[in-house]
Amino acid sequence: MSIQTDLVDGYSRNSWLVQRHLDDLDQADTLIRPNGTGNCINYIFGHILLCRVEMLELLGQPAAVTPQALRRYDTGADPVGPDSTDICPLEQLEHWWTEVDAEFLAALRGASDETMQRRVKTSHGEVELHRRLHFFYFHETFHIGQFEILRHLAGKTESLI
Repeated sequence: MSIQTDLVDGYSRNSWLVQRHLDDLDQADTLIRPNGTGNCINYIFGHILLCRVEMLELLGQPAAVTPQALRRYDTGADPVGPDSTDICPLEQLEHWWTEVDAEFLAALRGASDETMQRRVKTSHGEVELHRRLHFFYFHETFHIGQFEILRHLAGKTESLI
């Protein structure tokens, strides 16, 4: 099995989990913050979407949405909550996710071994692209795990997996 196949399998599973976690949620549900201070689903969803757009850039592929359209969800951005007026509606994020997810998985499938070995810059130095994509996979999976707790705060307590 290739690095590309491993990444496609993992990210595809994450995509499925994202959709499961978003089922039956509305905009208000996605703005609930644990203890009024933690990140809400709207922020986390926008954040992992921005990361997917950034990964598409690393793979040399265009995305259906620009990073600038998602800057509100960048690391270190002001918290998102019920009073936020500068955020994307859930429906918009879901629309972009569907498009970017397909583009990203196709880009992974089509990436050459040479592309995966190419060195890319990070805040901690240079690493091979496949290592950066593995880090993003860990990062995305961590955030998707937060969705379940946030669903429970919204009153959705069924078991999803």
